[in-house]
Amino acid sequence: MLLVPTAEPIPLVTDANGVVRINKTRVTLDTVVTAFLEGSTAEEIKEQYPSLQLSDIYSVIGYYLRHQTEVDEYLLERQRLKSDVRQEAQRRFNPVGIRDCPRGTAQSAIAYWQDAKQKGKYDSCRCQARSLASFSQNYFTQKQRRDKFPPLAIPSQLSLGK
Repeated sequence: MLLVPTAEPIPLVTDANGVVRINKTRVTLDTVVTAFLEGSTAEEIKEQYPSLQLSDIYSVIGYYLRHQTEVDEYLLERQRLKSDVRQEAQRRFNPVGIRDCPRGTAQSAIAYWQDAKQKGKYDSCRCQARSLASFSQNYFTQKQRRDKFPPLAIPSQLSLGK
């Protein structure tokens, strides 16, 4: 039997957003190349991302090694875009004060939420305020139920009037 070498297509596709992914997966080229550059073997990458085929990982690494300058330019562009998106998100949604919520009681959570609302921070931490409000509402609803309807006494503790 004669072995005839054939050219296999590189398992890379570009999605609608311009992100290069490994064929039929959500794993990006960035992920595989970064793992490879950090010293991971193809087998270790396969363990981390079971949706990838080992042969696809080797093909992508081979593609990177053959086209290193183009892939490095692509990775730098993706890094710049990631930085721009992060800066825009921080500009629009100021992270200052997000972790300032006092922990512990529902009363302190309500006080923090009301204070944030009065100071106008409610819009920047809308999700946190909603979760605090729902937590507080659930806590007080349960507390009111417990106060209104105390737990029933265990029959062995009741005196039967003998």
